Order: sequence, then C-alpha cells, then structure tokens
Amino acid sequence: NHYAFVTDTSADTSPNNSTVIYITGQSDETGWVVWKLGEYPADLDNPAIDPEWISSWSAVAVCGERLVAARDRGDMVCLELPTGRILWKTSLARPVADLLVMSEEYIAYRASQQQTSLFCVLDCDTGQTLRTIRLPAEGSPFWAALSPEGLLIVATAKTVYAFDAQTGRQSWRVRASEANYASTLQL
Repeated sequence: NHYAFVTDTSADTSPNNSTVIYITGQSDETGWVVWKLGEYPADLDNPAIDPEWISSWSAVAVCGERLVAARDRGDMVCLELPTGRILWKTSLARPVADLLVMSEEYIAYRASQQQTSLFCVLDCDTGQTLRTIRLPAEGSPFWAALSPEGLLIVATAKTVYAFDAQTGRQSWRVRASEANYASTLQL
C-alpha cells in the first residue's frame, strides 16, 4: 500500500486560536490516518506565549517512499512514507526559507542569508549537508527542482540555472527574453 501525506492545519486548535501543524500519513485505500508526526506544544495554551514562538512544519517534500519535513526553527526529519518511521533527524546550520525539493539522492532547499540566496544540498540517505550553492545576485528564485541526473534547477524571473548537486558547479544557465513563470516550468 502507498500512503499520501497532508499538512493538517485544522485538526487541533488551542484556546488561544493558534493552530498546531501536524504531518499525517493516510491510507490511500481508506483515507484513515496511519501515522502522525508532530506534537502538541506544552506552552501553546499559555496566553502569555506568542503562537509565533512555537515551532511548526514549514516545508515538505516527497520522493518515492520517503518524505522530508523541515520546521521553521531549523530542524529536518526524513521518514518512511508508508509507516511514518523516522529514518534520520538533523539540525540545519541554515533554516529552510522555502523551495524544499528532493530526489532519490539529494535534498535541496533555499536558505536566505541577508540579500544572498543560497541553496543547501543534503544527502538524502543521511541528512548530512554536502554543500551550499550561492546563486548569482540577479533576482530571487521562485521555483526549484532536482532532476534524476543530479541537477539542481533553479528559476528566477529572468534566468533558469542548473547546478550539479554533487559538485555544486553551475552546469548551464538560460536567460529568458520574457519573464519565467512557475506554471510554465516543468521537469
């Protein structure tokens, strides 16, 4: 059996109207929840605690039978999609800003550092950070993908870049005469 995932933002709401985010695995045969990742924070019901201080899941990616999820405070977990069994956990040196993508070999995500866009590349089997790729300063990336051949492909408004995920070197780039749109980019 294969299982789907959802980010559940409505099942548990605390008295102070903040929402606890869980990631759940559901049977594609019955729709029933078969595993749940996340916990109800002990301080969430305290009215003196700002809900923004509570860590929540901010990004999720799936490849094959694995799911990776990142919290907004800088930790990441990889688990088996059918069972919810945790394969590894890691603390990231740079938290995920957005654009979390995954292939059979690599995980990549955008991490912002002041005005610079960085992509961090991790080993999919261990969660170990392999390298950081600094994008040229010509616009903010809005789309990313990892190809089966190991290329990290990143799009900005006017340029699409491809970087070798293993070495970090730029393989190619294509400048557009018109703006790139996420709806027109497919891998």
